Amino acid sequence: LFYLFSAASSWSPGPPSPVPGHAGKRITLMDKKFCFDALAEEGFQPEIDEDGDISFLAGEISLSLILDEEDKDFFSLVCAFEVDDMDQLELFYSAASEASREYRIAKAYIGEIEDECFEIRFCVEGLATPELFRSNLRRYVELLLDMQESVFDACEEDDTDAE
Repeated sequence: LFYLFSAASSWSPGPPSPVPGHAGKRITLMDKKFCFDALAEEGFQPEIDEDGDISFLAGEISLSLILDEEDKDFFSLVCAFEVDDMDQLELFYSAASEASREYRIAKAYIGEIEDECFEIRFCVEGLATPELFRSNLRRYVELLLDMQESVFDACEEDDTDAE
């Protein structure tokens, strides 16, 4: 069976970060506040999780938006699932590889593997200006949800065919 990962804390967005050398100019940064506000404007209800990442629900799926502290224009949009049936590990490897080839901008990969379970992660990563991020945010979310659905559907079909 599959489990979703989700957590929240009480962080709230503050004022935008100042940009050195741009006094008096209005510069938009891809900072946590910008991304938090962009998600809220798209109708999501973002929260800050225990790791300081932005988490939100898209339908029933918990997603996290992770910003790179070193490169302010780099982001990762991620959802992760724990699979507690180790017999399906090879099936998920195959489905994740195929989906990654098909979706190109989004990737699926097997994360932490333990004795009883493994994690499958779906990720859209990239460099984006704030304007590109905002204009494509809904597309990134839909792409990620579509990809995870296709992987799980492929695994269910293959599992059904094996019976």
